[in-house]
Amino acid sequence: MKVLFQSADISSMRSILILAAVMFVSGCVIQTTPFMGSGLVISEFSADFPTIYSGDEVHLGLKLSNTGSVDANVVGMDMTGLDLKSWKEKSNSCKELSRTPIKPGGSVNCIIALVAPDIGNLEVPFTPKIHVTYSYSSNAIALVTVGTTDELRRIALQGGSLPYEAKSSAGPVSIDIKASSPIRASGTSAEFPVRMTVTNGAGTACSGKCSPSTWNKIKLSITTTMQSAGCPSQIELILYKGQSNSFFCNMKAASGDAGAGLTQKSIEVQSDYGYIIEAETSLSIKRRTI
Repeated sequence: MKVLFQSADISSMRSILILAAVMFVSGCVIQTTPFMGSGLVISEFSADFPTIYSGDEVHLGLKLSNTGSVDANVVGMDMTGLDLKSWKEKSNSCKELSRTPIKPGGSVNCIIALVAPDIGNLEVPFTPKIHVTYSYSSNAIALVTVGTTDELRRIALQGGSLPYEAKSSAGPVSIDIKASSPIRASGTSAEFPVRMTVTNGAGTACSGKCSPSTWNKIKLSITTTMQSAGCPSQIELILYKGQSNSFFCNMKAASGDAGAGLTQKSIEVQSDYGYIIEAETSLSIKRRTI
């Protein structure tokens, strides 16, 4: 895998090397498998011509769009499917992507121009694949309504759960918080479970900065205005592409909380993580004949 660039904070052991990807130019465009979803997405990755000749210049174009709720910061990019030792780079604007955060609703384009190598007498197909690494954050908060002692006992006897409101930010990793049952009412307090679920989209989540040791993991920070029983302030979960993972924490509405009428208590889950997305396109080279 060839490194196109890495931001300075993850490239202390490598020199920065920029070679990258692709956008709109006149002519026939071949575009395949853009990466869609929430967060930073690859909405375009294409070559300007489907077939070129040895020695011709080809433009690969990349468009990134932030469909999530917070800023996205591109920290690295690499490309597979091309032998970048034999393709000569003429120009590249993708190296600028790491300098400015991409705001929610915003998008950026970059183009790299490459000169096709000599491939002999054959027509050779290529499938360049771009991998973009960026940093992002996801958040969820639930407000749990804690009632009077009698109300807590009534809900407990009915096997219900405490009423709550929850909201989540939009991103490649989503977080969901649900107050669950059973409620155990004792005196003027109640203890109940809270289920927290994280769901990954189609990319690779990283616990912190992306490296093989952090791939397919997510780290969560948990804060609450209630007492928690056995709930850590931080937890790391395995999280593969397209999958979810859940865990439970027991929360306790203490005597003062439950006995003072209706009150709202909060549970918040925050995650700052790296994320890798990818897309591919196709083109072929022919030998130029005179």
